[in-house]
Amino acid sequence: MANLSYIKPIQEGFVPITRRKMVREYVETPLVDTAEMLYDYNICTVWSSCNQKDNEGDVGIGIAYEKLSDENKQIAKALAERYPDIVSIGKNTHYLGFTNDKGEQDGELAVVIGFDSHKQFESIEDLSRAFKEIAKTFKLQDVMWGQNTTENLTKYFGEEVDVPFELTDEEYEKYSEQIMEGTLPQEIFDMLQERRGETRQRILAENPDYVLVTKFGVETVVKPLSVEEILEAFPNSVWDEEKKVFWESKELYEKHLAFQKGQIRESTVAFDNLVDSLAPIEDDDQRIDALMRHYIDNVEYDYGKFYAIKACTFGGQGHYNEIDAIGEKYDKDNVYDRGMALEEIRGLGYPQELIDRIVRYYGVPHTIPATTDKVVFGQVIKGEPERVITHGLMGSLQKICLEPPHVVDGLVKKGVCADFVNEIVEICHDLGIMSAEKVDGFTSVNHVWNEIEGDQYDVTYAKFAMDGFPYMERREGVEAKDWLGVSLAKMASEQPSRKIDVDGSLVRIADVLGRQKGLDSD
Repeated sequence: MANLSYIKPIQEGFVPITRRKMVREYVETPLVDTAEMLYDYNICTVWSSCNQKDNEGDVGIGIAYEKLSDENKQIAKALAERYPDIVSIGKNTHYLGFTNDKGEQDGELAVVIGFDSHKQFESIEDLSRAFKEIAKTFKLQDVMWGQNTTENLTKYFGEEVDVPFELTDEEYEKYSEQIMEGTLPQEIFDMLQERRGETRQRILAENPDYVLVTKFGVETVVKPLSVEEILEAFPNSVWDEEKKVFWESKELYEKHLAFQKGQIRESTVAFDNLVDSLAPIEDDDQRIDALMRHYIDNVEYDYGKFYAIKACTFGGQGHYNEIDAIGEKYDKDNVYDRGMALEEIRGLGYPQELIDRIVRYYGVPHTIPATTDKVVFGQVIKGEPERVITHGLMGSLQKICLEPPHVVDGLVKKGVCADFVNEIVEICHDLGIMSAEKVDGFTSVNHVWNEIEGDQYDVTYAKFAMDGFPYMERREGVEAKDWLGVSLAKMASEQPSRKIDVDGSLVRIADVLGRQKGLDSD
C-alpha cells in the first residue's frame, strides 16, 4: 500500500493559487506535480488532500468545474462517465462545507479526482503517477478564475452609508428604549423598516453614484470604490481595462494575455526527455548519480549573477556599502563618470563578466508613465507627469540578481544555486524520489543545496570545483564528487564556515553536529 504516514498535513487550506510557486506551499507532496500541471493548463484547483490523515482512506484533488472551458467541461464529464469510481462532478463541499436553508449542499460544482490510497497503490510514486495521468487528459484553456469586478468588490469593501430610521420626536420618546433592547413590537418594526426603505431610496436618488447591495440578506447602501482605490487597497492586483476586471495577480493576468495572443506554453521536451531517460533506472542511487552527472556535464553556472549577488550582500565578503558609495560618488547620467565607477568596481576584484552585465542597465533610460490625481479612501494623492529616469549602479546590480535562469525546452542551462536546487526537487519527485528537498543555508552569501535520502548534494560547489572557481573555502585537491552524496559532517569538513537554517536561524553545521553529539552522549 502507498504509505502516507510521513507526509504531514498542510494546515493552511483553500488558499487561492495565484502564482505557480504557491503550489508547493499549499499542496502536499504527492499531488504537487498534478497541481502544477493543472495550473499550467490554466485550470483552478480548489482543494487537495494527500497526507498521513488519509493513510487508509481516500485522497484527492478538486477542480473548479464552473471555471473550466467548454472543452474541459466535456472532458470532465467523459472522465466521470468512464471512471465513475475515480472522477465525479458535484457540489464542492470540501471547499465550502456549507448547506443552505433547505439543508442542501451549497457551493460551486467541482470535479473531484480521488483514489483509495490504501487499496489501489503499492507506493506513493504509483499514486502520484495515477493523478498525473488523469490531469494530462485536460487541455490548455484561458484563465477563467482569479478575477473580480469593481461592483463585487464594492459590495464587500465599499463604505456603508448610514440609513437612519428617522423617528419623530414622539416616536423616539416612545420606542427608543425598545429599539435598544430589541423588544420592539413586530408591527412597529415593520412600519419603521418600510419608512427606512423610503429613506434609502431617497438617498439613492440624491446620490446617483451610490450602490444598493445585498449583504447577508440585508439591503445596504454603499459608496462605490474607484479603480484607483481598489488598486491602492489590493496592491498585488492588476486592472484589465479591456475586460473591466481586476486580476488577483500579475502572473494570472499575463497567463491570460499569453493565451489570448496564441502563445504556446514553453516547451518542456528536454525536461520530459531527461525524466524519461532516468525512469528506467531501477536503483534510486544510480538514478541520482545520473541526474548529478547531467548537471556536471551539461549545465553552466552563472558567475556574473553570482558576483552581482555578492556585490549586493552586506558584510562578510559582500561589498554592498562600498558599491553603494561608488554609485553615490559618480553621476549615472554621465558616460565618463559611469566608466570611472566601473573601473572602481573592477578594482574590488570583480571580473569583466559582471562589468559587461552592469552595462546592460547602468545609465539606460527607463520611462515611468504619468499618473493622475486619485482619491484613496478620502485622501487626495497628487498625480505625477511622465518622467524618464536612468538605472543607477546599485539598481543595475539588483536587476541582474532578478534575471531568470537560461532555460531551454524546460531545462535550466545556465543559472545559480536556487535554479538547480528547485529543478532537482521537481525531477526527483517526477521520478518518485519524494525525499528530495531544498536545504537553506549560508556560505559567503545566501546559499541552497539539496538533501536526498539523507545525503547532501551541492551541485553549485561541485561546479565550482570543476571550474577551479577561487571564491570558495576548500582544501587542496577538492573534486566535484566531494560535494555530491555526502554527509553533513563531510560537508562541514570541506567548508567549516558553512551554515544551515535551523528554525529560522543560520548556524554553523559543525556547531549543529556538535550539539547533536553532545545530546547523544548524554
